[in-house]
Amino acid sequence: MTKGYSNLPIQRQCILDLPFWDGVGALAHDVSRQAALNKTTALVHAPAWTQLPLANLTVLSFTAAHPDYLELAAASCTDMNFQAGAFSLAAWIYSDSLAADRCLFCRGVADTDGWYWYISSAGGLQFVTNQAGADQISGTPAAGIIINNWWFVGVTRLTTSVRLYVQGIDATSVVGAHVNPLTSARNLHIGIRDDEAAMPWSGYMWRPRAWGRQLAATEMRDIFEQERALFGV
Repeated sequence: MTKGYSNLPIQRQCILDLPFWDGVGALAHDVSRQAALNKTTALVHAPAWTQLPLANLTVLSFTAAHPDYLELAAASCTDMNFQAGAFSLAAWIYSDSLAADRCLFCRGVADTDGWYWYISSAGGLQFVTNQAGADQISGTPAAGIIINNWWFVGVTRLTTSVRLYVQGIDATSVVGAHVNPLTSARNLHIGIRDDEAAMPWSGYMWRPRAWGRQLAATEMRDIFEQERALFGV
């Protein structure tokens, strides 16, 4: 018997899933089936649809100089205004330059509201929660993300604890005590900060996802193991 998308355990409480099946055009369609919200996401400055020869998989190629990014209106992602509740984020990424910090997901502003997730120029994953005049940061060791390679990265949050994953393994080395993010009414950005200028992504990305729950460590590992062959990892 074939199981439908929504019946797969890993999809439970999935609130954003952009597999980039579209392949053309200026929109990426969400397949998480959250009926109350239309999460059709705009491609800004034309990140390029690109085929990976290994798996004939469609990914997006981002050029930092443009800068390229994805944007979803705040009204369409109110369920990503994460505050007290648990949540998780994940994506496959390929950075071709860490000459600067590179943003993955952002729905907030530093020391103001919301949250954001990025790779530092030193090659460490960093996740930040914000309040007025304050922030909390958790991270992984420097040099953990190396350019010109595919990586599966994830982050989970439950109460004050944030865990960061690389290739399905918990790689957290700096553990912040994360206060609830201050409520944010900002757009969701993928591949750029809220100002649409800082931390532009450079390289490729596939299937950015979000859940309204904490994924277990075994679930992060399972996703990596199920999808790694697509990237020859």
